Amino acid sequence: METDKKDESKDKKGSKKGESKDTETDKQEDGDSMETEEAAKPAEPEFETKMVTKTRTIKKDVGYQMLFSSAFNPKVLQDAIESELEMALNDRIQYETKDCKNSVEEYVYTLRDKMYAEYNDFVQEDTRSEISAQLEKVEDWLYDEGEDEKKSTYINKLQEIQQLGNPIKLRFEEDMNRSAVVSTLVSVCDKFRSMATSISEIYAHIEQSEKDNVITECDNAISWLNDKQSQQGSLPKYSPPAFLCSEVQKKAEVVERVCQPIMSKPAPKPEPKEDVKMEGEGEANGENGDNAASTPMDEDKPDAKEDEEMPTAPDGKTADID
Repeated sequence: METDKKDESKDKKGSKKGESKDTETDKQEDGDSMETEEAAKPAEPEFETKMVTKTRTIKKDVGYQMLFSSAFNPKVLQDAIESELEMALNDRIQYETKDCKNSVEEYVYTLRDKMYAEYNDFVQEDTRSEISAQLEKVEDWLYDEGEDEKKSTYINKLQEIQQLGNPIKLRFEEDMNRSAVVSTLVSVCDKFRSMATSISEIYAHIEQSEKDNVITECDNAISWLNDKQSQQGSLPKYSPPAFLCSEVQKKAEVVERVCQPIMSKPAPKPEPKEDVKMEGEGEANGENGDNAASTPMDEDKPDAKEDEEMPTAPDGKTADID
């Protein structure tokens, strides 16, 4: 009996141990499954909190005391303004004086060089020597007595030496521009002469006397030009010109002013055509129209002669008409 009790107790202990082992394995399996589920879930974002400090601005009145005033005395300010204006005026005068002095020096060098270059044919040798000597005197004066002179002094000196070079410059420029202005006058005269002598219907309405005036004006201009050109051809280049380009330009303007209004005169407009009717034609047409409108056509009458009066014989009897 005792052995049986011992065997039962052993069996009970063995069954308890088996049950405890089963529970432990179940717990391990549940733990593994929980871990896999937690690993499968997405990680939640982590938020970091920061401390923000706010600043406040506090305005306070600060007391002060003015020790001196920065405003100028009106009289001192006016004196300063006048002094500044005076200094600006002196600076401008000095600049203009220096500029006038440079102009004198530049003209001396330029005229002396051109007299032996492009002005060579337009000045005689003795005249060139005299002008060169005077230019040299002016140059020496600039670096000696005229080193520090007034503006008006330099202006007068420049005008003095320009009187030496301007005649030479005039002869040179006239020779260079003469052919152009002569061609202009000739072309203007040829244009208006061809218009006045044309047989075109465009100028048929212009009277012949006016056309003759145009031709005369052009011929006089060409005659004057030929006379002046012949005089110029007999003169050397260093002599004063026989005529100036400005005179030729004025002559061309005169020809243009006289001839243009004549040759550009518009043709008279044709008079409108009027229908000339015979006297009484309108009245007769009016009466016929009225009669035709008042008396309708009678198509049922066989003959219109029945309505006419029969002729009568001298004795008052009706005459027979065959």
